[in-house]
Amino acid sequence: QQQQQQQQTSAPSGMAFEFLVRKLCVDETLGMDVRNAGKGLLVVTGLFLDGAVWRANAEASARMGVALQLGDLIHRVNAVAGSAELMVAEAQRAPQLLVSASRPVATRAAHR
Repeated sequence: QQQQQQQQTSAPSGMAFEFLVRKLCVDETLGMDVRNAGKGLLVVTGLFLDGAVWRANAEASARMGVALQLGDLIHRVNAVAGSAELMVAEAQRAPQLLVSASRPVATRAAHR
């Protein structure tokens, strides 16, 4: 059943999606590691059981929305795009994040 729920909350491979993260306070950690994927993109390399992203994933799963997963590519954070460094700075600074991301085809195959 958990695997079925994960499939229902996964974006189709290659599809773009938006993901909303609300911090409880400005200092709350995101609970996510990313690295520069080149071409102005970030790739999600770690998700932790605390922080704003974990809570946003739980909320998305509860309403059958799309949850952020390892390997997802982040294209934009709020209005910031084109620079991995500036997107990281925006994610650390802003209390609410609207993340534009995509799930590469290879990511879904790797999680099977």
